[in-house]
Amino acid sequence: MRVRIRVMALAVSLLGTVLLSGCEPSGTRGSEQQRRDDLVPLVRPLPLVKMAEPMVIEFDVPLRPKHASPALFLGFRVTDQSGLRSYEVRDAIRRAQFSTFVKLQSIAAGRPTDIPLYRIEWVGSDPSKPTTAVVGIDGIVPRLEPGEVDHGSVNAAGLDGDGSSYRYFEFAWAADISPGRYRLRLQLLDPPTDLTGFQAELMVAYARMGK
Repeated sequence: MRVRIRVMALAVSLLGTVLLSGCEPSGTRGSEQQRRDDLVPLVRPLPLVKMAEPMVIEFDVPLRPKHASPALFLGFRVTDQSGLRSYEVRDAIRRAQFSTFVKLQSIAAGRPTDIPLYRIEWVGSDPSKPTTAVVGIDGIVPRLEPGEVDHGSVNAAGLDGDGSSYRYFEFAWAADISPGRYRLRLQLLDPPTDLTGFQAELMVAYARMGK
């Protein structure tokens, strides 16, 4: 009788283990480990220094998440560093300002096709009335602007860090982006030398709804 009880207890214990493992959320730890690093959203180290030539990144844009904007955010993010809070790092970069070369192409069909990019432009002295401007064929974006990404998809991809407080800057964005393969060329043209101590990460992601 005791042997039978022990066998039943062991069976219940094993069943509980199986049920618990079956309840583990899908798409978390395992998918993060196996996730492609060329799939949006993605991050790359981005030293805030003058570049002699553009950095080139090829990536795939997946189907748009339900609550994301159809716009594709092209920018970078910063967090706490060197004894400064993330908003202090953000303010220091905003004061510095610099221009950037940005070019986005679709390469899904074999022949590269330029994708129109847009940026914020301030006209007049009223800070509450920014306008949208098209990035010219030279690809030059004269200044940085704060931006936001779709945090749901960034978090699902395991790119939110350990609860870090990120601040985002936007070079430009592509409106109503379609899924497919793309090539980004990016070159920081004239960042001030006092930004070299800051660590930033290039970020390509769907923009937050509202753009």
